[in-house]
Amino acid sequence: MIENSKLFNDLKSEILKIFTDKNIATDPAHSINTYEWLKKIDQNASEELQIAALAHDIDRAIDPIIIQEKNESYDNYKARHALRSSKLITDLMIKHRYSQKSVEKTSLFVKNHEIGGDNDTNILTDADSISYFDTNIDWYYEIKGPEKTKDKIIFMYQRVSPRAKKIIISLKFKNPEIQSIFKKCLSEIR
Repeated sequence: MIENSKLFNDLKSEILKIFTDKNIATDPAHSINTYEWLKKIDQNASEELQIAALAHDIDRAIDPIIIQEKNESYDNYKARHALRSSKLITDLMIKHRYSQKSVEKTSLFVKNHEIGGDNDTNILTDADSISYFDTNIDWYYEIKGPEKTKDKIIFMYQRVSPRAKKIIISLKFKNPEIQSIFKKCLSEIR
């Protein structure tokens, strides 16, 4: 079982330590929550996909982080973020002596986690979006405000599968303002 693998547990511990050391309140929770949602969606997820779930946003925890440039499209910014996260997890997996095949597979999952593509990467994209709504939306709203939150809701919701949309719709938000924005976004999307 993967969870009992020393190699996996050592890498997982290092990933979570990197997030915790950066001291960004939402990142360790989002990493773990994405991993947990991945396992709920696919109980047989490969070790590479589980690592990708834990490390998909590792760029945010290692300076210099990727930030959206003035006049840069959101899609381009997200692609740069995913590419850097992919390179960072590659380095960590090599350090932990993972096989080249595992490294390449995980790197590709992380590189494409914002857009999906194949079945496994789509599962990762779903888990990431569900986790955003489950753990990060309150923080995002507080930091970015209602307009950016609306844009993020639309981005995170539109990119997922019907399965993930059902899960996201079933989540209850603590903040009534977020709940209202979410309902408004859904009515605009449909």
